[in-house]
Amino acid sequence: MRRIAIFINIIRLCLIFDLILASQSSIGQMTIDTTRSAKAIAVSLVGAKSNIIIKEVTYQGAKQSIGIFNNPLKNIIPKGLILSTGDVFDAIGPHIISKNGVTTDAEGDADLEKIAAGKTYDAAVLDISFISLSDSITFNYFFASNEYPDYVDKGVNDVFAFFLCNEELKLKKNMAVLGATDIPITVNNINDHKNSDFFMKNLAWNDINIKKFKTDKDAGALSYIFNFNGMTVLLHAGSKVIPNKEYHLKIAIADVGDRIFDSAVFLEAGSFKSTGTLTADTSIALNDPVLNKSEITAILNKDTVLSKILNIKFGFDSDKITDTSSYKILDQVINLLKLNKKITLKVCGHTDNTGNIDYNKKLSLARAESVALYLISKGIEKTRISYAGYGDTTPVATNETEEGKAKNRRVEFIFSKNK
Repeated sequence: MRRIAIFINIIRLCLIFDLILASQSSIGQMTIDTTRSAKAIAVSLVGAKSNIIIKEVTYQGAKQSIGIFNNPLKNIIPKGLILSTGDVFDAIGPHIISKNGVTTDAEGDADLEKIAAGKTYDAAVLDISFISLSDSITFNYFFASNEYPDYVDKGVNDVFAFFLCNEELKLKKNMAVLGATDIPITVNNINDHKNSDFFMKNLAWNDINIKKFKTDKDAGALSYIFNFNGMTVLLHAGSKVIPNKEYHLKIAIADVGDRIFDSAVFLEAGSFKSTGTLTADTSIALNDPVLNKSEITAILNKDTVLSKILNIKFGFDSDKITDTSSYKILDQVINLLKLNKKITLKVCGHTDNTGNIDYNKKLSLARAESVALYLISKGIEKTRISYAGYGDTTPVATNETEEGKAKNRRVEFIFSKNK
């Protein structure tokens, strides 16, 4: 009997494998990249004409719980951010076996516990400090979980939220709610028997469902791409905001009740936008232009490479840009690049010799990245911007005096013609 059972399992695996091979050529699998920084991931959420300025980004959680995904099913979300209570790579189908998930050993989140009314574990939290240039913000997302369907209303109510926060206004509200209601998006609130119009069951990728997938290609494609038992349809979040005032968007997800059966939230790249009435004047007067007309002409006509040291200020031992004067300078750079589409820019970070070589190089790279990501968030094409960090390896003055150290702590802007 044992040999017969083994033989039957082999036949089943062969059928599944054949179906996978047949589908790979026409569908392709979802891909996930976990190598990008939290800043780069946050910037990917912002569209080229989003009117959103991202200032600072922090992430708390396991490294394997955040990444960028590309999904071949264009009718859901083609690409964007994935945030998981486990390992994001476990989200990749086919949905052959419902995995129990992994424990990341991350802490829970107090804000999520208030929503889920339960103890949370394995939280992944991305916090984005931003400014909206108009009076409304919006973005697209969907939620998926392996708690479906067996553990609905069983005390393991996996949860996520989009908290819009402003301490000055004493504001903290969850934008991840169902339509115009205040119903949060959780396993217990959206499933196959409650708010079922917003729920999609994901069938297992096995020999039992082969015939179904032949006649229902959409169900087969969903099962092939995503390794979750179920998910919501595409949902939308939005809120009114005060233009030009700094807010925090806290994107958070966690296991509830236990650390198994992972869940994930998928946010669409480019969908984080500022909509409504634009009140900010985005044109910056070039009283002291970054490049004058003759320098621009030289770059465009003679393939000249020009280097400029611009006074961009950062916090002590930090990559955070600190004051409005720095942003005004960067806005001039943005105007220059928008008016001259053939000019590209390399941002180079430098430090003095305080600290060790490796740390200085890391800090200088982070500062250059902060500048580059700000430019990209304001609509400059990624292909036109590059950045590098050189630490203290290329001083322009002696490091023996404070004046010399100050000159060596610099951001260099290298302008050239796009080849």
